[in-house]
This record gives sequence, C-alpha cells and structure tokens, in this order.
Amino acid sequence: MLEHPTLEDLRVRIAAAQSPQDLEGVHSMLQTSGYALALEGGAAFREVVQALPDDRWHTDPIICWAMGASFRGPGTPSAHGAIAYFQVAEAIVRALPDVFSNALVEVHTGHASALRNLRQLPEARAKIDAASALIEENPSPISYLEAVARHALERGMIEIAQGEFDAAVEDLHRALGAKAHLTAPEELECLGALAVLAYTRSEIELCEQRVAESEALEVPAEIWNSGFAAPLYTAQLLLCIDQNDVVGARAVERKLTPAAQGNHWDPSAKLMSAYICVLVGDPIGALDWLNQLRSVLGPNYHDNFIHGVSEVLRADILASLGHGDESFTILSRVPPGERHVICPARFIAQVRLGHGDLQGASDALLDCEELGDGHSPRSMIAIHLLRGAIEFERGNFAASDLNVDRAFHGLVRTGIPAPLRHIPDVTLVNIAARALTRPQSAEASRMLQGIVDAADGTGEKSEALSERERLVLTYVEKELTVAAIAAELYISPNTVKTHLRRLYRKLGVTTRQEAIRTARALGLHHSGPEVTPESPAQQDD
Repeated sequence: MLEHPTLEDLRVRIAAAQSPQDLEGVHSMLQTSGYALALEGGAAFREVVQALPDDRWHTDPIICWAMGASFRGPGTPSAHGAIAYFQVAEAIVRALPDVFSNALVEVHTGHASALRNLRQLPEARAKIDAASALIEENPSPISYLEAVARHALERGMIEIAQGEFDAAVEDLHRALGAKAHLTAPEELECLGALAVLAYTRSEIELCEQRVAESEALEVPAEIWNSGFAAPLYTAQLLLCIDQNDVVGARAVERKLTPAAQGNHWDPSAKLMSAYICVLVGDPIGALDWLNQLRSVLGPNYHDNFIHGVSEVLRADILASLGHGDESFTILSRVPPGERHVICPARFIAQVRLGHGDLQGASDALLDCEELGDGHSPRSMIAIHLLRGAIEFERGNFAASDLNVDRAFHGLVRTGIPAPLRHIPDVTLVNIAARALTRPQSAEASRMLQGIVDAADGTGEKSEALSERERLVLTYVEKELTVAAIAAELYISPNTVKTHLRRLYRKLGVTTRQEAIRTARALGLHHSGPEVTPESPAQQDD
C-alpha cells in the first residue's frame, strides 16, 4: 500500500508557502502524492489545489489527472466533473510527449475510471485499451509500476461491468500482486471486486476470505461511504441473500446504497434491493427497483452485465406472478454471457417445468449441459437439479437420481440453497425423499431431511383419491378425451367429468397437465383390477 503525506500536510505546506521555492515544494508534493490524496480527499482535495496559483497546476497533466481522480473520492455526487480534467491532461501530454513520457498511461486509466463510473462502458473500454497499447509498446514498464498496477485494476473493473469475469479475475489478481503500488481505497476496491467474482464462481470460502481481508484494511473513514467500498458491500449482500438473512441484508443495504450513489455500482445496489424484496416476499417492490435500475443504466444499458442479470430476475418474478408468457419473452432476449454466468436457460426450464412442458424444459437445458465443465459452476447446480426434476417427472429415475445427487453435492459444497427454489415444491419434496434412500454425506442428508421436514407431510396431506379417480387419472395421462375415457370405463361422460372435478380439487390443480405432474410427484397410480363391462359398478364410488 502506498505511503504518502496527509491532506492536512498539504494544507499546512500551502498556508506556509512564502516564496516560489516553497510553491515548488508543494508542486513536487502534488506530483508524487496528489493522486493518493485525491482519492482519499475528494472534494476537499480539489478545494486545496484550487487555492494555489493557476500557473502552478493548470498546465501540469499529473495534477490535472489527480484533480480528475478526486471525483471518485468523498463528497462528490457525480463523476461528470472529472472528464474535463482528463481531457486537459491528455492534451498537455500529447503536446509535450518528451516531458511527460509515461503520464499518458495514468491519464488514460483515470479517464477510463471516470467513464466507467458514468456507466459509459464502450468509451471506458476504449480508454483502457489505449492505456494497454502504451504499456505493450514499453518493453520495460518497471519505471512506472504504479501505472501498470492501476491499469490492471481499472481494466478488471471494466471487465466485471461487461461480464468478462475470467479476464477480470486475471487482471485483478495482477493488480493485487502489486498492491504495494496501490492506494488504500484501490486495494479495498480490488479485494471487494475479487470477493464478488469468487461468489459468481461458487467459491464461497474464498469470497468470505476476501470480504474479511477488505474489512481488515486501514482505510480513511470517509472511504467506507464511497464507491471504493461498494464491491465489498455487494459481496456481503450476496452472501446474506443466499442464506436468507434478511436482517443482515438490510443492514448491508443501508451501507451499499450511499456508497454506490453516483458511480457504476449504483445499478448493482438497486439490483440487490430488488433481490431483498424477493427475499421478503415483495415482488412488486422488486419490480419497482428493477425499473429504477434500468433508468439509471441509461441508453447504454445493453452494454452492462447488470442489465442481463436484472432482466433474468424480472422474468423470474413475472413467472412467479403467473405471467409465464411475458417471462419467457424476456428470457429469450437475454444472452447467457461468458460461461453462462447469467444463464437464462435455467429460468426458461423453470417456467416450462412449472407449466408441465417437460420437453420444453429439457430442451432449454441442452446448451448448458453441452457446455459441461465450461459452465459457471454456480448456475450448473441449478441445471443438475432441474434435470433431476424433469427426469423424475418422466419416470427416468436413474437419470434423475444421478443429477439430483450431483446437485446436492454442489449445494453442500457452496452452502447456498437458492437453486432449490427453481423446483416445484411437491417435486422437490419427492426427489429429496427419494435421495434419502440412497447413501449421502451427513451434510447432504441433513439438507435433504430439512426439505422433507419443511414440507410437513405435503404428500400425505392431500385428500386421498378414490380408486376410480386414480383410474380416470391414468387415462388423463394418456391424453384421452372425456368421451374416450367414458368408453374405456363403461360410464357416462358426465360421470367422468364428476371424477375429474373431484380429483382436480383433491390435487389442488386446475388443468390436466398439472394433475398429471402432481400425481406423479405424489406417487399416485391405479392398482385395482382391470375394468370390464361387468365390473364398473364395483369400481365406482
């Protein structure tokens, strides 16, 4: 971590300046420590620098760059004011390339950071790419390790925003490896971002480790309320949400909301608030947060990874409210992203499964399953669980058992129960009960037993079907019409309709597909004697 004088030291030096030589000393101090002071001081740093004579900083690209960087510090509601400073700094460097030979990497990197925080991702990417090109042109960047470390950090942050998580991990590790050349706020940002990335990879222990490392940093108090702390709070919130910890989530939300204001983490903060609403059973509140998120992203929202995540959540909420068609339309427009980190396919499968469309649910998972180990391990847990549920409903128990066991192995490893909600309750209880009949680890058995116990006898509480109703159900599953069922059972169509109304009521369903799916999940089947013209009365209710 970079050592540097404090902002108060700078104030004292300026107040005591009595000669041009004194101002030279201040100027030198700003060139070497101005950037670090800018990040920590924010608006206060700008106030101090602007007290200097104009000729002492207006034509110095290093100080102009630090002034631009100060818009990421405390007391700055927006990064808009930074752009002019970076543009001036770039113009000065280009006019005097020999004098400021290495400064352009720093200036481009700072400019990229300001653009990122304004959520102008294509423009931010262009600036960081320009800095990358300058580093590649220099065969020995050892002379400006700070610039290289800072560049790796900013490149990683832009990659996160665009959903390029593998590249972001590599760049952020490079930056962290050179943390001696980063300021305290930058190290906080880097560790918090790595915690978020570890979470997306289901590396929960590593996520928690990065969170602990972030919390242990000695950072000025004001920085904990700035965008530098926003990635840390995002990681903390994700952990709370996955553990259904509403109290903890609300506490972190109160820290994330102000920290994310005016920077590129603001959409993430709104997304987290939407997830909390889902957690507490407020889907309408969640949709409101998602609408605010889209407004914040602005016209370039398609360039932001958060947009894809928010659309998947929107679709999931709409499906839960009974708007399956609208949900499917949204999901069909969302690209899965690198390694299917977003993975709309699992939500499409969930919607299809919920409507009894087993083939559609199965087809939705094919690309994910073909990706195999290249798939995001976090969302792959849900894929295995969905495949297990689909094959259970089909009666393919061997395939179901294999996928269910793989899913619960992943659930035990991560400790995250969220994928369980993708499965209809009755099916989940039954695949859990079936899994308990097979050898399982102690932790998996505990989790499976918890699912069965939480159902509180779901299957047994259903009113028993009569033998005739079970028999009608077998013909419903064969997709026979009412008239055809009546002919098979040697009863009138009106009697068939009566049986259908009764079994629908007892199963708590309203359609044939729901009746078939629920009956399968409950293990209902006809076990009586074959019906003949001579036996219908004996079979009737």
